[in-house]
Amino acid sequence: MTAETTDLQALQHRLERESRRLKQIGVVVLAGIVGAVLMGQVKASRVVQAEKFVVQDASGRTRAELGTAPDGRVALVLFDQNGRSRIELRVLSDDRVGLLLYSKDEKPSAALRVLSDGRALLALYDKEERLHWQTP
Repeated sequence: MTAETTDLQALQHRLERESRRLKQIGVVVLAGIVGAVLMGQVKASRVVQAEKFVVQDASGRTRAELGTAPDGRVALVLFDQNGRSRIELRVLSDDRVGLLLYSKDEKPSAALRVLSDGRALLALYDKEERLHWQTP
């Protein structure tokens, strides 16, 4: 073999390697473009559906719950740092609604309710859970 033949073979091998590398790069780029186009076609849902949502603090303690119960009641309950119920907002299955405020002992302190007939009721309780004052 002559020097020219050896140089041509070396050049041919180098061109084949570069061609393979370019093909691989082309396949990766094409896959990326196809993936980007397909991801652009999917619309992100703005609706999250669940039966219950639980919010926890950094240490894993439950601080809030929003959920439904088998009896049709829906409630949002807020808990203090010790895990005790402090505020409850609820809608009952018979269309009554209520906002309940609890003491640190989880005893009712105040309640604002709207009855199914539309009448509002406000009640205040003492430390022993006895009714202290109430609107009609």
